[in-house]
Amino acid sequence: GIMPRVIRDISSKCPLPIIAGGLIRSLKEAENALAAGAAGCATAEKSLWDLRRRFKGGGNKVNQPKSTSLVHYA
Repeated sequence: GIMPRVIRDISSKCPLPIIAGGLIRSLKEAENALAAGAAGCATAEKSLWDLRRRFKGGGNKVNQPKSTSLVHYA
C-alpha cells in the first residue's frame, strides 16, 4: 500500500517519532508501518489491541527505543 511509502518519506524529513494511525486493520499492516519507520501504531481494530509482541528495528529517531511496541491504541 501507499502508507509505508508515505511514512518513509515523512520519517526521512522529520526528526520526531511518527505514530501511524487510520486504516490499520491487520497485523501485517501494523508491521509494515513500523518497518517503514513509524514509532507506533494507533488502531480501532480491537483484535490488535492486546498484542504484546515486540518489533525489532527503527531506532532512527531521537529517543526512539531499539524495540518498539507493535501496536498502541487510541
